[in-house]
Amino acid sequence: MRWELTVDRSCKGICAWYTGSGAMLAEAIHSFVTVQPVSLACGLRRAKRPVSADHPLGYGKAIYFWSFIVALMLFSMGAFFRFTRVYIS
Repeated sequence: MRWELTVDRSCKGICAWYTGSGAMLAEAIHSFVTVQPVSLACGLRRAKRPVSADHPLGYGKAIYFWSFIVALMLFSMGAFFRFTRVYIS
């Protein structure tokens, strides 16, 4: 992880705490999600598998599934923290 990303993530978290902004909190949580590259790397690795008897057309579509999972995680985490901020405060 590069230091610029760490500074960016920390600044967003500090701004969310200082201002009490739910949108900034959602952005900070979005920035701290670190499983995105892992999920995408898993999808890329699975998509490169050779053709097998169970999958005669190959595994090329696996990257679309893992990209969809990452998008769902980002949306659900941001929405969860935004709604909890609205309804709890």
